[in-house]
Amino acid sequence: MFDTDILACSFPKCGTTWLWRIVNCLVHMTEDGTITATHNTEMQVYPEWLPLEPEAEPHPLFGHESFRDFLARKGRRIFASHSPPWMLPHAVKSSGCKVIYIMRNPKDAAVSYANMGGLPPDGWDGSFERFIDPQCPHPGGSYFTYFKEMEEWLTKEIPREKSHVMYFEDVKRDQQSEVTRLAHFLDIQVSERKMKKIMEHTSFESMKGTKAGFLLRKGDVGEWKDWFSDSQNNRMDEAITERLRGSE
Repeated sequence: MFDTDILACSFPKCGTTWLWRIVNCLVHMTEDGTITATHNTEMQVYPEWLPLEPEAEPHPLFGHESFRDFLARKGRRIFASHSPPWMLPHAVKSSGCKVIYIMRNPKDAAVSYANMGGLPPDGWDGSFERFIDPQCPHPGGSYFTYFKEMEEWLTKEIPREKSHVMYFEDVKRDQQSEVTRLAHFLDIQVSERKMKKIMEHTSFESMKGTKAGFLLRKGDVGEWKDWFSDSQNNRMDEAITERLRGSE
């Protein structure tokens, strides 16, 4: 990895698409709102999803882009990943690349996860049980395990000046302030005019009309209250207390 690379990390359904779009605008948007990059700029690319070489038939999301094409991109490359730290390239630590980690209330993440692609056959209750299971069978693994591993990695292995932590709820509450903080971390100057364009480009309404739209649902804060039973809420609170004990 290069010193100019940017790695956006998160557990699934915690704001990856939103974060990636904000970073992409900061890096590639001009003052008038034009995106200058020639590659895909509508949705994040997870390098581990790409074929090593271009395939004959285009992917519905990534077109003909391959892993080698992605690595050959010019300028600041933006990686997105749900992978736990132990699966990330060692060069993340040894290079000067910047790491951004966005977190979200696990209750809202659980609801968003359950509704991704429509509720499963066993409904919300079944999805909740899988989410809270210490051996969570979801492809993304356990929220709690991911959280603890990321916290330890960022605290012990990644220099503080290389990492930036964001909260989904803070971005919802005051997006412009959070974008300003992020721009400062990435050493990017943002004018008032460009900031206005970024805010327009990264609204949920705007993102819904892109290739990444299918990854977005509501982006609400506190929707879990419409889904959790009292028992489920108590069990989640207990899981947070026990399994995230000692976390900040």
